[in-house]
Amino acid sequence: MMPTINRREDGFVSLITAILICLLLLTITTSLIAVQTLTLRQAENTEESQKAYYAAESGAEDAIAKVNTGAIVAGSNQSCSSPNAVNTNLDPSASGQVGWTCQAVTFSGSPSGKLITPDAAITVDPYNPATSSSISKMVLRWDQSSGAHITPSYLASRTWASYPSSTGYGQHAMPLELTVVDYPTGSFAAAAIKTQNLLILPSYNAGGNATYSVAGGVCAAGATCGVDGRNPFHADCTTAGTADASGNSTTNYHCEITISSLTPSHNYLFRIRSLYLADGDFGFSGSGQFVMNFYNSAGTLLAPPNQVATIDVTGKAGTVYRRVIYKQPVGPEAQSNLNYTLFADGNLCKDYTVVGGVRPGGADPCAP
Repeated sequence: MMPTINRREDGFVSLITAILICLLLLTITTSLIAVQTLTLRQAENTEESQKAYYAAESGAEDAIAKVNTGAIVAGSNQSCSSPNAVNTNLDPSASGQVGWTCQAVTFSGSPSGKLITPDAAITVDPYNPATSSSISKMVLRWDQSSGAHITPSYLASRTWASYPSSTGYGQHAMPLELTVVDYPTGSFAAAAIKTQNLLILPSYNAGGNATYSVAGGVCAAGATCGVDGRNPFHADCTTAGTADASGNSTTNYHCEITISSLTPSHNYLFRIRSLYLADGDFGFSGSGQFVMNFYNSAGTLLAPPNQVATIDVTGKAGTVYRRVIYKQPVGPEAQSNLNYTLFADGNLCKDYTVVGGVRPGGADPCAP
């Protein structure tokens, strides 16, 4: 009987061993399937990530072209909700929609032209497709200290017809040089371009307003403005304080001159030059800038396109999102030597609850 029992035990052990081997093989096979599935998923995610990135780059390049051609007007922002801000079917042949779900463009920058370097000149082109036809006046402002470049008694005693000898200036004469180039917005002949060379003198509680004339220069309203009734004209400087930022005793002034009666249907270039730097930007003491602002007939401040466009695009491929951000200088004052890109930044986003290819809501990390 013993040999029979041993054979039965051997058979049972063999069965258990076979079962264990099958379970081990099943575990190994299942693990390999899981690893292979994970590898395939990672490969798919990598491919979709690249597609989403290139889609975002395409959206950024598209926005740059729109800004450069004026399709997106400088100063007029484009939000994600704009009909032109979405393209979720850029590549219909791809698995899943490939395109951009948001193409946002926002503009920043001062709506002015600024002279920040002494004995230099800057030309400001206020042309903006959205506002150029509305420009009716230019206002030049700056802060002036009586102790920096002229004697303290100078501004306090000046009238339009009375200026001191050269010894009355701390360093040099005060006039600002302003050149105005006037030309039509449509096609024109060379003879249609008019150039006016003007001088601006600071005066105490006098002047401050000038009427531009296409026929020949400007003249402060109600005053004898010099030879031929044109030049020079006078900025109105009013007392703003009796001490500088360090507490030293001096007299500070806000100076302002308004050139009005500009022709809304014309384009203009304004070139200003000064031998000295202002002691402060009007309203921003200490920054040392001459500031030109532009207004329409209702007194609304207009922005020339000397700004920076921030282009924020979210690209999508399948369930993967990529976001890129570019900054593009716009206009002649843009502080960059690059063609358009100041910097680019990107990040990887994933969302497995996309419905209809719509960009996720604000709580989603992929949302701009």
